[in-house]
Amino acid sequence: TAGAVEYIYGSAFHSIVTPDFLKGRVALLGIEYPLYRLFIIAVGIAIAVALVLVIDRTLIGATLRAGVDNREMVTALGININVLFAVVFGFGSALAGFAGVVAAPVMSIYSNMGIGIVVTTFVVVVVGGLGNLKGSFYASLIVGMTDTFAQAYLPEAELFAIYALLIAVMIFRPQGLFGAVGRVA
Repeated sequence: TAGAVEYIYGSAFHSIVTPDFLKGRVALLGIEYPLYRLFIIAVGIAIAVALVLVIDRTLIGATLRAGVDNREMVTALGININVLFAVVFGFGSALAGFAGVVAAPVMSIYSNMGIGIVVTTFVVVVVGGLGNLKGSFYASLIVGMTDTFAQAYLPEAELFAIYALLIAVMIFRPQGLFGAVGRVA
C-alpha cells in the first residue's frame, strides 16, 4: 500500500500546521511545555480510558473478550464474531488514522511513515504482553522513556535501546511484563 500511496501522492514530506489555539507554551512546576504536546498526551489518555471502559464494562467488550478466548462458544450463542472482529479492526484502523492526524503537526507526513511506527508498536505490544490493553499502555510509557533517555544520554545506542529492552523482556518474561504467567501467545 505504501507504494500505491507514493505513486498517487508522491514521496514528498508534508506537514500540517499546529492549530492557533494549541500554539504556545504552558508552565508546569517551573518547566515550560508546548501546549500541543500536552494536547497529544490528553487525547491519548482520553482514548485509553475510553477503550478500557468499553472493553471492561460494556456488552460489546464482554463479547469481544469472550470471542478472543472461545470463538466457538460465542458463535454458538448466535453472535457473528467475524463481523464484530471486522468492526473492531475497522475502528482500530480509524484510531490509527486519527493518531496520524493528531501527530502530523509534530511529525512529518510521508508515504512510508507507518513502517517506523509499526516497529515501535510491535515492541510496545510484545513488552506489554499480547492481548493486554493495559499492559500495552504501560509498555508504551516504558518504551517511550527508554527511547527518550537513549536519545538524551546514549545517542550512539539510540537505535538499539528499545530492541535491548525487547530482548531483556523476552529473556526474563516471554509473556511480556503484564502478560499472564504461563500464557505465551
